[in-house]
Amino acid sequence: MLVVIYTPERNVLLIERADHPGFWQGVTGSRDSLSEPLGTTALREVFEETGIRGASGQLADWEISNIYEIYPAWRARYAPGVTHNTEHVFGLCVPERLPVQLNPREHTAFEWSLGAAPEPSVGMGASAKGCLRTPLLSRRLQPFARGLPKLESVYGLDNFTHIFRMQDLIVQRPEGLYCPPGDFYIDPWRPVDRAVITHAHADHARVGHGHYLASAPSEGVLRSRLGEGINLQTLDYGDQITHNSVKVSLHPAGHVLGSAQVRLEHGGQVWVASGDYKVAPDATCVPFEAVPCNVFITESTFGLPIYRWRPDAELFAEINTWWSGNAAAGRASVLLCYSFGKAQRILSGVDAGIAPIIVHGAVQALNTAYRAAGVHLPDTQMVSDVTEPAEFRRALVLCPPGAAGGPWIKRFGDFSDAFASGWMQLRGARRRGGYDRGFVLSDHADWPGLMGAIGATGASRVIVTHGSVPVLVRYLNEQGLQAEAFETEYGDESADTQFDAAPPAATPLPDTAS
Repeated sequence: MLVVIYTPERNVLLIERADHPGFWQGVTGSRDSLSEPLGTTALREVFEETGIRGASGQLADWEISNIYEIYPAWRARYAPGVTHNTEHVFGLCVPERLPVQLNPREHTAFEWSLGAAPEPSVGMGASAKGCLRTPLLSRRLQPFARGLPKLESVYGLDNFTHIFRMQDLIVQRPEGLYCPPGDFYIDPWRPVDRAVITHAHADHARVGHGHYLASAPSEGVLRSRLGEGINLQTLDYGDQITHNSVKVSLHPAGHVLGSAQVRLEHGGQVWVASGDYKVAPDATCVPFEAVPCNVFITESTFGLPIYRWRPDAELFAEINTWWSGNAAAGRASVLLCYSFGKAQRILSGVDAGIAPIIVHGAVQALNTAYRAAGVHLPDTQMVSDVTEPAEFRRALVLCPPGAAGGPWIKRFGDFSDAFASGWMQLRGARRRGGYDRGFVLSDHADWPGLMGAIGATGASRVIVTHGSVPVLVRYLNEQGLQAEAFETEYGDESADTQFDAAPPAATPLPDTAS
């Protein structure tokens, strides 16, 4: 529990810990029991630590939670195996600098420190009129300029600045990544009223939301996957709308058709949530656009220095050679790949003149959406379209990995199989899968791509999501950036294939069993 006590003039109460002289903080504490309401806990702790009664002010749940690691020296206070705390943040707006009565066993000094100017556009709602959601720092450490010692909380300076960052435009919630001033989510994994969707991969775009906002090029794919009847509002790349005083725009992510980065502007800050992205050229989608921002939320699927992609021309030449050799020997070339994005990228790069191209029904449904969006793809057939059985033995066959073990694949007889994925850069991945070939092809940024994209934004603070999170966070901190992590439920490239094998029930795909 963290309670920030402040006045309408933005004077913020800081108290110095008795056991850590020089360490300042707001009011903190814990529930007396699991059944104690959080608001009750907040008011009790305020009175115990400052002597200020709740009736003197207006308590508001800021709906922000901070997850931080418990220092090893303190873990004995918790149940075995507990290593992290979830801290709920409340604000208590008091009419003036009230007298403070400290408990000398806990705190030895207090200071009413001047915070940021009011932001009248960021209301807390009818239940908290007069209190503002972001009472604190226009600059993260602005209160420290008033002659106080260099302030650190008991958590240390990095965590102190994290705890007191009331103006964050995106925070973690159980439902997903949430924008408090805008009251909407980005790629939520639980049903919510308003969701901004970065792209149509199943771990980012889910059924059940009340309203969807996504890029205009993604509309066909989203409706194909989530259902024609979803309540979808689209936005052209670069266009801007304002929702609850937050300016929202979408910018190309270069990941798949319609993929977008979400740019939020509010209160003098710019945040960008990347979703998934790649910087390599791709004929099937608009290239990645670096968007200048203060805070950049980046994926890290291939966030290790070993991942470095080769030029597409070399890769597609290898696929064509493999396919040509198999066709000459009378063997089908079965290339396992994710149906959305990866399959279309392969189709755009191979030599369609070698032999017929046959695709699984899950791939063909997405091909239709791509073609409707103006993306040129070569002619493709489904199994039911093939009239000459000899074509089965020469064709390039694109199908999701989930089709490899079923009856659909058996009609191709003695075929050669391959897998297209960034994970194929690891020698053991192809061997464990038992594939004849592995082609290193990914719709995510490699290590140089991640570094280039992050640097191009000019962000001083970077939040890392799904992938090689600890490695990338540590590396970015070593480079002088302020880096941290969000825990999400997004998948990596291996998870793509799992989603691909079982499309949402709301999206009937033709010919998935034949």
